Amino acid sequence: MAVNNSLLIPWMKDRHRFVDPQFSRDSRNYGCLLALGVKKLSTEVLLNDYVLPLPSTLSDTYWQHFKPLIAAISGTTLSAGSLYALWSTLKQSKLAADENRNLRKPCELYDHQDQIFVSAFRHQREARFLHDSVKEYRLFWLRVGLRHRVDSFINPEDYIQCLQVMKLRLSAEDRRMDPHLEQDSRTVLSPLTAPNSNIQRFGAYDWLAISQKSVFLSITAFNAESEYRQNIMASVATKQRLLCLSEIISHDYVGICWSQTSFPIHQPTREVLGKVPGNGQPKIDIVWRHLEQMKDVAQHLKRYQIRDFLADLYLTYEYLQDRLQESMAGFNLKNSAIWLNLNTSDHNAVLLDDIKSSWHMIEELVLSSSFDAGPIKAVRPGLMRYEKLLRALGCSSIIYPTVTRPELHSGRTVSNSLRQLRREGKLIDIKYSTEGKIIYAHRVVLAAISEKCALQFSGRWKVDDVIEYDKDVDPEDFLSYHTLSTIINYAYEDEINWEEMEVSESDDADAKAVKLDLLLDVHKGADYWLIPALASQVEDKILIAGRAFINLENVIRIRERAEQVRAKAVERMCAEFIEQNRDTVEKVHSGIL
Repeated sequence: MAVNNSLLIPWMKDRHRFVDPQFSRDSRNYGCLLALGVKKLSTEVLLNDYVLPLPSTLSDTYWQHFKPLIAAISGTTLSAGSLYALWSTLKQSKLAADENRNLRKPCELYDHQDQIFVSAFRHQREARFLHDSVKEYRLFWLRVGLRHRVDSFINPEDYIQCLQVMKLRLSAEDRRMDPHLEQDSRTVLSPLTAPNSNIQRFGAYDWLAISQKSVFLSITAFNAESEYRQNIMASVATKQRLLCLSEIISHDYVGICWSQTSFPIHQPTREVLGKVPGNGQPKIDIVWRHLEQMKDVAQHLKRYQIRDFLADLYLTYEYLQDRLQESMAGFNLKNSAIWLNLNTSDHNAVLLDDIKSSWHMIEELVLSSSFDAGPIKAVRPGLMRYEKLLRALGCSSIIYPTVTRPELHSGRTVSNSLRQLRREGKLIDIKYSTEGKIIYAHRVVLAAISEKCALQFSGRWKVDDVIEYDKDVDPEDFLSYHTLSTIINYAYEDEINWEEMEVSESDDADAKAVKLDLLLDVHKGADYWLIPALASQVEDKILIAGRAFINLENVIRIRERAEQVRAKAVERMCAEFIEQNRDTVEKVHSGIL
């Protein structure tokens, strides 16, 4: 006999052997039944031996008995031990009816109150959720295995299944006919895109499976992006409409890779990105490709877009420089003009033409130089911030030799009285004519400072009262008015105007060349007149200026000129400069060396 009429169902085993519970409720009938040997079965035995298993499907006739049966089972009161055994049996039984009335194990269906499940399985409700008629017994279903969150933690297997279903929905050709798709996607991805603790029990293999699901929709509206980016980003997003977690790059790095990848509408949290290789940072090869694209983008810029463009470009250079080893290993653009060599990084001072025309290959650039020389360009201040990166990738650097400066000779002094006599034109006994100008002097003063003059005025040879220097007649021995007056002023210990021959910060290349020629001319005269003290001072001035005077373009000419005027220290410096920078010098002076 049974104690609950709802447990007596039409399909149960040996149903004909059970007494109608209504009949057994009468105390006289109940006593008689016991006397006749009728047994009273426990609920546990009744379910295990006669009710279970249930049919796989329920006909309309059987269906009317299903809900009362579930109500009876869920309300069963047993001892703790018996209840545990019953729950174990029920978990393995096809007891749960889905919306198609098919009976399944409770663990094959999902909690209908969990919004992630509801959103993911919106179009699979019939096969994923309990039938409406038995949803009210939710607590019972949770006990016997209905898939749900335990202590608010999502089961990783359940979540991966949700992602798999969303992937199919997002990839479907008729996805536009799915009005709830975007909102459902937002809901299902919320554990990955909003800070929460529901995913803390996911393991490494779970994250690996999650990271490979293409469930992140790409951004397709780019009004908030810099204008010069928008068309390219739209094109990339069209080709890469869906992203998996392992492909996602944090929007923090958009400036250094926007031409190579799309970005998700729903951005994963930093914690989630930290669970996958790369941590949401772009790989170096992506950044190199982006840099190459930036050079092409520059050709179509508008003036008002320069600021945003330079900001992205300099972020790209900086990212590569901060990861030198990776950048060196991934660098394969040696022959690509990807280096924007500007005089300044201030976007307000940059011209649009410079943005379009100042791109160079790394082999065309040289560090530690202030001059361009033919095809070789000095790295300018706008690019110099990335010197470490340029050096690491093979950019040449000019080496300036260390030269021993010559010993400075102290010249012979001339009395103030002789200078006064010269100024007054008294006792003048020699004149020099050059470039149409006359210079007056005393033979004794010149003989005292110059061995050449001492021999010349010794009386062995006749000396004209006026000694002329004619460039057309004797170009090799010609001394200019500037040179000759400088030498004679030196003899009288008059102040020499060195400032007119010294380099200043405001000098351009032409001004520097003029000053160097003046110095070399004076050295020629001092050497010709045999005045080593003056010659050494001139050479010292040149060597102190060093790199300001000598560069890749003029070093060969200066060396030849120094040899002509016998400025040996300057000649040695030029020779060492050429030797230490031979490869770069040869590029500038092809065929000369």
